[in-house]
Amino acid sequence: MLRGSRVLILDEPTALLTPQDAERLGLLMRRLVAQGLAVVFITHKLNEALAWGDSLSVLRRGRKVGEIPPVRLQALSPQMARGKVLEWMFHPTGEDAPPPPADATSVSLPDDGEQAAAQKTPERFRGITGATPLLVAQHLSVADPRVPLRDITFSVAGGEILSIAGIDGNGQTQLAEALAGQRALSAGQIWLAGQSLHDCSVRERRRRGLSTSPMTGWAKARLAHSRWRKISCSSR
Repeated sequence: MLRGSRVLILDEPTALLTPQDAERLGLLMRRLVAQGLAVVFITHKLNEALAWGDSLSVLRRGRKVGEIPPVRLQALSPQMARGKVLEWMFHPTGEDAPPPPADATSVSLPDDGEQAAAQKTPERFRGITGATPLLVAQHLSVADPRVPLRDITFSVAGGEILSIAGIDGNGQTQLAEALAGQRALSAGQIWLAGQSLHDCSVRERRRRGLSTSPMTGWAKARLAHSRWRKISCSSR
């Protein structure tokens, strides 16, 4: 799966893993980014998002309600970072609420490769190494009857793990499928190494180096059943 990959999208990869296996996956992600890959790690497990991410974004009801960039995440204590993320999950207000859609930090990348992209990408979209990001999602929106995505923007560079956290059912699956090309965008753009992925099929995205590890239908059913049992038992 990783042959020729530059960006890896992981959708709830630890949902059914034991703590020991989840820790092994975290170490594997670290080895991958040390080789220059960019990883988008989507999870509902806050501890893992904070432990493994170089930067972190929070989804709530299909919107990105907060983000902690690399420099700030390194400066915060685990307790402070956890408190901030919990605040965004349940009370996304205040100075760290998401900016209006037409803010000045939007980016428009050209189609003529990474060198031109580096000249146009603003500093907000530079990674922890100062490199041009491998993956940029700009103002993504996806129509969905349950949880539509609205105006989501983020970037991740080679050598980085971007954690995307949120309570399950707040748009994580829709985002992973949109990045993979399994869902059509109603607005926005996705760029891989300075090249637009507009109208690219799942196969073409893989050919260009975007690999995904989606949560299978069986795993989703198992996870949903497990949560239902917990709720059922706690209500007795």
